[in-house]
Amino acid sequence: RTQVDVWAELTGRVPARTLGPAAKLGSYLEIGLLHYAADQLGTTLTPDAMREHPNGWMIANADALALDAAPPLVVEAKSSGVLSGRAAEGWGEPGSAEVPSYVLVQTHHQLAVRDTQEDLPRFEGVIVSAILGGRGLALYRVPRSDELVEAITEAEARFWHDYVLP
Repeated sequence: RTQVDVWAELTGRVPARTLGPAAKLGSYLEIGLLHYAADQLGTTLTPDAMREHPNGWMIANADALALDAAPPLVVEAKSSGVLSGRAAEGWGEPGSAEVPSYVLVQTHHQLAVRDTQEDLPRFEGVIVSAILGGRGLALYRVPRSDELVEAITEAEARFWHDYVLP
């Protein structure tokens, strides 16, 4: 979505979007992708609830947490290119940190919100469990970048204060 799409939804100018076929399929596949991640990591995953940053406008809903992993990790499940019949784009080799930019931003938004939760440890990265069109199952390891967490938090603050509140 564009910044205008997000702004229009947040300011009530358009109704919240409904899930399309690809997003619905992703929600159905999520549990299987989380089981795959748990098997590959050799740990149990804990479902997580929606979390809110103390600033009141940064909210994130992680698919699961690997609290017993060393170090603890956020886990996200993704599907890409499954319905289109085309190979998924922007994904690197399994095991790498090469994920599409929208996934990189989402993972670091997750870290920014979870950093403020007193009941959680510091997460050093995000595991992305994915099913990719033309490729199958893959696990990606996205290491934490404190610089990216800070840049995303600052960009979201600017967007909120400059476009949503006015």
